[in-house]
Amino acid sequence: MRAALVSVGLAAATLLSACASNPQGTDEVRDVQFFAKNTDSLMEHEPKRSRNLQSDNPMQINQVGETWGLKKDKEKVFEAVDTLEGVTVRRVTFNKDVVRVRVTVEEDIKSNDERMVKAKKIKTAIQRALPRYNIRVKIVD
Repeated sequence: MRAALVSVGLAAATLLSACASNPQGTDEVRDVQFFAKNTDSLMEHEPKRSRNLQSDNPMQINQVGETWGLKKDKEKVFEAVDTLEGVTVRRVTFNKDVVRVRVTVEEDIKSNDERMVKAKKIKTAIQRALPRYNIRVKIVD
């Protein structure tokens, strides 16, 4: 019983001494307050900016409908393919950095070589519009 009381007393003393002596913590608070006070005085000399802290970052939460989805990139794919005659986009899928585009072509393609050349032209047009993606084009009948 006596040993248990001694161990509890030592644990309590250790805990109290650890909590009571934190000289570094008060310095940190003082440093932060000093920094905040000095930056406020620096800001007085700059022209006043609005407190609305919006930036040009396209991933802002208040712009979810316009930028977080791939809507703009998908529109660019459609616009790029519209520049080519006789080509219609059927489906556009995004998977990380890969864009898979399924298209139909009005002209009659007889050989695989013609199909590859046409797919290469479509891929080049899309690649100019969206250079950060790897483009995969599939011509479907």
